[in-house]
Amino acid sequence: MQTPDAQRFELLETTCPIPIQDRYELFLAKCRDLSIRPSQSKAERFAEVIERNCKGNRFCLRENGLGPQAASFLSQHLRPYPFTTLILSSNLIKDEGMHHLSRFLRHNRTVVFVNLRSNEIGPAGGEALFDALKQNDTLTSVDLSSISGINRNHISLRGARAFADCIRTNQVLSHVNLECNGIGREGAEVIASALLENESISDLDLSSNNIGTDGCIAVARVMPQARALERLVMKRNDIEDRGIFDLARALSGKHLDFSSKNPLAFISPSTPSQDTRLPPPLDQTPEGQNGDMTSDPPPFRFLSAKNSMSAICPTCEKRVYQAEWIPGPGGRPYYK
Repeated sequence: MQTPDAQRFELLETTCPIPIQDRYELFLAKCRDLSIRPSQSKAERFAEVIERNCKGNRFCLRENGLGPQAASFLSQHLRPYPFTTLILSSNLIKDEGMHHLSRFLRHNRTVVFVNLRSNEIGPAGGEALFDALKQNDTLTSVDLSSISGINRNHISLRGARAFADCIRTNQVLSHVNLECNGIGREGAEVIASALLENESISDLDLSSNNIGTDGCIAVARVMPQARALERLVMKRNDIEDRGIFDLARALSGKHLDFSSKNPLAFISPSTPSQDTRLPPPLDQTPEGQNGDMTSDPPPFRFLSAKNSMSAICPTCEKRVYQAEWIPGPGGRPYYK
């Protein structure tokens, strides 16, 4: 037989705590954002969406056309509820809405993860968010990334500077995704510098930000001192082999994961690759790839072709990302 506390917990997990009137008010705010006329049938469908997706510790209204008006309503009415996960991805929150949500997050002490992916949030919105997080000691994970071409966030260099200032103060935030935000080389350099003063960021995604080779080299310079960082993702950043080699040298003793066109990530020994298959023994890289590596070699054996690279961990001999086998010189297999 369940105890009263267990029965109460089960009830919270299966029922939505948001009252009908608040659901209707949020629906009206959404209609104002979208400039559409409200109707009873639409209101009922929206209330059902809230009933299904906002219960227990999770508030999830992704892809629901929520804009600044809805964000303003949420910032005022979410405070009584003990949600720990806030998912508002693929809406239309924009900078104005981000200012409203930032006021909520500044003082909130229950939310630990917020997903704001693809919401047309620009530099001003990014600045508002990271300024608010300077005073938040609960939130540990932020997703501010973008789906390419769809309501993209674009915090740019200004937002990157705000993030850098935030992590110099905030020592709780650990997982941050800034993929596809246009921060550029200078933004990467600013963030890299701030990581030297941070002891909490363990997972950082800077993919698709036009960082380039020089930006990668700037990141590589600070990696040995960024002790908290366990995973760095830098896909699709137009990084040449020179930048990749510098990053590899800076990460000696850690697992390094590569993806096509650029390095994917490095992963510390505490989070090993899921791919447990061993590569074939290799005495040297295939002919014509990488040039002379006899002096000061990086801590990984590289198998590369132009900008598409993979690497072999020297300690565990594991291939550190999924790839296809292709015939190598003399019929020996290597990884594409």
